[in-house]
Amino acid sequence: MKDYLIHLASTFPKFRIAELEALADLYNIDVDLSSHNEDSTFLVVSLENDEQARQLISRSVMSFGIYELWGNDKNVKSNFKQYGTSGNFIDVLTMDFTHNALRKDFQIDSIVCDPPYGVREGLRVLGAKNEEKAAGREHDVFDGEIAYLRREFIPPKKPYSLANLLEDLLQFASERLPVGGRLAFWMPTANDNFEETQIPQHERLELLHCLEQSFNQWSRRLLVYVKRDESYKGITSNGLKEKNIRDFRVRYFKRFIDKNE
Repeated sequence: MKDYLIHLASTFPKFRIAELEALADLYNIDVDLSSHNEDSTFLVVSLENDEQARQLISRSVMSFGIYELWGNDKNVKSNFKQYGTSGNFIDVLTMDFTHNALRKDFQIDSIVCDPPYGVREGLRVLGAKNEEKAAGREHDVFDGEIAYLRREFIPPKKPYSLANLLEDLLQFASERLPVGGRLAFWMPTANDNFEETQIPQHERLELLHCLEQSFNQWSRRLLVYVKRDESYKGITSNGLKEKNIRDFRVRYFKRFIDKNE
């Protein structure tokens, strides 16, 4: 048996179960609908296979769709629990990637990440926009205490480009991964000006996969690298910097209307 999630119509909630029960009888499907809640537009059911799932809503007018349910929760711990790897979960750390607190000799077997594209909010890292103007502020004292040591201190932030983020990520992986360790992450690209040379490269990392998921005017590419030993002679390049492509966020919100903007 597998769990499936049914997306139901929000209107006429009492009709939803009656319709599903009728369709289950029509196709001779044994299904428990007792968890239905009229206040929710979602219902989880257990079915034998995908064919039963298709049959159950094939003639339904009160259902928008049915989907195989891979997990019920939405946090890190529940993901580990789902795959039976809770014993491998250590903790969660929050830190500025460009000013991380990890030891220089701290190795990571594999790195899987979804870097911020700068779409939901502009990319920022710790630091002052104007370093000359901010010089000496680390010595500021407030109420007899160094300002940046106070609990309520909010550190300054400065803009951070996607090109720099990807370059720093590859450098971090080259230093922290063991030979054979892998790095995997998503990279956003605009479809109208994408070139293979935009994919970042590092002399110690071999690009194994570049898989595109298209969203009409833009795409995200799943990039997978593996760290090689010192005999590997790769190249280090940053196509976004070389082509001066720094406007993905701006063009995203302008719906990629003019690639020259």
